[in-house]
Amino acid sequence: MKCLSFKEELIMIFCVSFSIIILINGIYDFLIIETHIKELLTSIGLFMVIFSAGLMPKLFLLPIDQTLKPQTAPISGKPVLLQFLSFIGGMLCIIAQISNFTI
Repeated sequence: MKCLSFKEELIMIFCVSFSIIILINGIYDFLIIETHIKELLTSIGLFMVIFSAGLMPKLFLLPIDQTLKPQTAPISGKPVLLQFLSFIGGMLCIIAQISNFTI
């Protein structure tokens, strides 16, 4: 985190904290309140999307045309892994919303 500015560190801490709160809330609802599994899958998907976005704080601070250019922006982790987490999280949310899981 030495190469991140104060704004980037703040965004990273906020996104990671918010994603962990969403995950804990989803697990709690599933185990204690006994909601449907689609709510748990949605929570896991949101966790993955927000967590991976939090590891790319430049995404929130740069204009869109500069974000899509290849550059050596400081991120925490491999870009392919972060894109994979975002994609899988989005797909989990979509699958959970269009399916009829009733466990």
